[in-house]
Amino acid sequence: MKGFGYVPLLACGFLARVGAATPPPQWVSLGRGEEPCAAYVQAIDAMTPAATAGQGTAVTVDGRSYIEPGVAYVQFVLGYVTAANQTRIDGSKQIRADTTTVTLWIRKYCEVHPQASLTNAAGAFVAAQWKGLN
Repeated sequence: MKGFGYVPLLACGFLARVGAATPPPQWVSLGRGEEPCAAYVQAIDAMTPAATAGQGTAVTVDGRSYIEPGVAYVQFVLGYVTAANQTRIDGSKQIRADTTTVTLWIRKYCEVHPQASLTNAAGAFVAAQWKGLN
């Protein structure tokens, strides 16, 4: 029984750590969402007129298709908005915005917050849109 004298001490140490203040969780972003807003603005500015209009967004070289980086960023944001819509129980309160509206809103946000992640920008867009739906 001599070894059990340490158990209460270990338990107290564990509880002290559990009760300590912990930082808020950091959301894990994948793909383009990890990148800074400044990269989004740069990619949008570099898009060709055809890609901006939603036409001719892929180029095929040696049997492989490539898209402009701006298209990939826009598709990430649209996917984020789509996923956010699916979390709403009330199907009547869906974000309904066209690609141009979303792209320009995110661009403005990113110009003001160039170091924010694209995920943060997409989240800000969703929050702003939901606020208008309530």
